[in-house]
Order: sequence, then C-alpha cells, then structure tokens
Amino acid sequence: MNPFAPSRIGALDGLRIVDFTWVLAGPFCCRILGDLGADILKFQTAERATLVNSPDFPYFYCWNRSKRSATVNMKHDQATVALPSVSSHTCTVAGMVVWC
Repeated sequence: MNPFAPSRIGALDGLRIVDFTWVLAGPFCCRILGDLGADILKFQTAERATLVNSPDFPYFYCWNRSKRSATVNMKHDQATVALPSVSSHTCTVAGMVVWC
C-alpha cells in the first residue's frame, strides 16, 4: 500500500444525494459534494439531456464528474414509483426552483 496515494474517502463519504438540478449553480454544488465523497445520483429528463446536458458535450463532464447519472421520463408511471423509492434511501435531494 502506498502511504502517499490520495485517499478516496472524503468528508462526505456515506452521504447519498439525489440530484435533479440542471442549471449551473445546482450541478456545481453537487459536483463539489461529490468531490468531497458524497454518492451523487443525477436524474434528468430527456428534454434536459440535450445540448449542454448531454454526455456528448464537454460541459456535461465538467459539471457532472463524481456523479452517476440516468435519464428518466418523469411523466411515466414507473418513474413516479421508482424515484420516491430511490429518494427514500438518500440523505438529501437537490433540485431547482423555477420562478415564473
């Protein structure tokens, strides 16, 4: 074992966060939490998985490193069952508020 190797365990190790964010501040916040060791589960809709939020765009890797991600159809009946189940096993849910 190399004593000089960086540890993969961070200050937030063991904390699970469900990430529903899509605008700069939200992904940036969750990226920092992931860098500190939190387990980040990122969910986004197909509509938001286009352009800058798609894995084909460099922005995606910049702001979504340290995260596991999935595209979910939030209008589908299975999503209304699966997402609360995932959320019930988490410590925090991060989301965006849209003011109209």
